[in-house]
Amino acid sequence: MLSEIGITQDQLPTLKASGEIVGNITSEAAEQTGLSKETIVATGAMDQAASAIGAGNVRPGVVSENTGAALAVVATIDKPVYDEKRRIPCHRHAIDKLYFLMPWCQTAGMFLKWFRDTFCHIEKSLEPLLGRDAYEIMDLEALRVPPGCEGLVMLPHLTGAACPEFDPYAKCVMFGITLKHTKPYFIRAVMESISYMLRRNVELLRELGIPIHEIRSIGGAAKSGLWLQIKSDVLQKEILVPRIKDTAVLGAAILAGIATGVYSSVESAVRSMVKIEKIIKPRKEFSTLYDKLYEIYVELYEVLRPLFRRVEVL
Repeated sequence: MLSEIGITQDQLPTLKASGEIVGNITSEAAEQTGLSKETIVATGAMDQAASAIGAGNVRPGVVSENTGAALAVVATIDKPVYDEKRRIPCHRHAIDKLYFLMPWCQTAGMFLKWFRDTFCHIEKSLEPLLGRDAYEIMDLEALRVPPGCEGLVMLPHLTGAACPEFDPYAKCVMFGITLKHTKPYFIRAVMESISYMLRRNVELLRELGIPIHEIRSIGGAAKSGLWLQIKSDVLQKEILVPRIKDTAVLGAAILAGIATGVYSSVESAVRSMVKIEKIIKPRKEFSTLYDKLYEIYVELYEVLRPLFRRVEVL
């Protein structure tokens, strides 16, 4: 491969495992940052691998879902699994001899942010008066809406669709609007649409034979108790919520602890540093409702898929 692209091996950096010492910072870096010249530089990991470690997703059977601007799902496995349809990438984990599958979707929390910035100017203006951010106020509004939003279903594809559709022409759709559907319905429907998208990727993991014993929620959306409950109800699975939601930073700290000998293994560091704040339990009474709405969500995309490309060329 190197010969084909015209470079030699000595032009590439030395490969090291995550959590190994690389060296010390330079004198220039020490001067600019005020850090000691003895400060150690250690290898880290890609963002979602570090997030998985910070979430305690360090053994097969555990899945972490990170709903930030995008949605990334990390399913830890003990051997490589390759999807013949090429819908899910397989990565090396930051932990030796482990791997993970990572379905991802580029529009998740970004959908709610777009809705806030476009339609929730009143909620944003209330932030300094109530001492709460607009998302908290939106949560309170959406709490008044029944599960399922009385038939309001959305496709959250503002910038095309990624896993498992991989359709750059996919568009956002708001389906089932009636006169009863006020703004709080739309807020909740946005959250439900991302939960359906999460379920579709969880079901894809099951299709590939990946065991799922535990799901952990991280990222900005994990701060919303309502959104966590919706995900649990849609998946009909318990959701474990770590105390620290921004787990990539914690995962990087754990790897630094391994490199410096503070911890002997990632597993021991996780036992010490990763704490579960709460467990969200699914409400069985909404299982049938969400099963039916999820089927509509999937069918809605399939029915509209030919039309998305036609809109694109206008």
